[in-house]
Amino acid sequence: MHRLPEIRVAIASTIFAIPLLLVAPLAYAQDKHLALAGIPSALTAPNGTGFAGIALTNKESATSDRADGSAVVGFAFGSAEETIGIQISANITSLENDFADSGFLSVKASRRIHDGKAPIYASIGFGYLGGWGDSKPRDETATIAFTRFSELQIGQDSFPVMATIGAGSHLRNNDKDPAIFFGLGIGVSKNVALSAAYTGQSVTLGTSFKFDEIPNMNFGLSVDDAFNDVGERRIVFTAGIVFDKLFGG
Repeated sequence: MHRLPEIRVAIASTIFAIPLLLVAPLAYAQDKHLALAGIPSALTAPNGTGFAGIALTNKESATSDRADGSAVVGFAFGSAEETIGIQISANITSLENDFADSGFLSVKASRRIHDGKAPIYASIGFGYLGGWGDSKPRDETATIAFTRFSELQIGQDSFPVMATIGAGSHLRNNDKDPAIFFGLGIGVSKNVALSAAYTGQSVTLGTSFKFDEIPNMNFGLSVDDAFNDVGERRIVFTAGIVFDKLFGG
């Protein structure tokens, strides 16, 4: 069984697995792609949505330069706009050796707490539930987050912006201590989004992109620990796919 590295790749794959363009009814963001890498947002996927994602990195941890990856599959039900949105994910923490021999479940609940042109969402999430393999000894984690959507007007063009702030129970010192995180994402075109985030102990700079030919997929490329604050600078590539209206409405 593969030993457990510091599981930040799994977090990245979860974020990129759900294109923000599917989070309705953000009408102003429909003509531009929007995403935020490195930290969890306060959003859940729309009701009846299934998703899957994979993340690959050139460096699995501060003490190992070996390449590795992680994966996530999940689904969502309910509506954050009308009642409460619920998202359940199964996270596979390493793609080496025996596939899926280590992982955990996570669940997140989301609610829109402010409507209008700048809607705000709030969420609470729990991770490392029912861990198996190398993830089994890990403590369960808790995260709260708030995400606000707005527009940046430059000349005759406008750009959707999402800002997130939150706190987590296991974000610093090898994911043992609590910390605050925050970040900003901006849609620069219908196919490209840029973002920057502070994860609680380091900075992640990312870009997300999609192709018109495969609208239910999006891809990401980010630099974790961009300034090498904790000696874990690495490149992460992600790919996610969404299956909408699998059930419900």
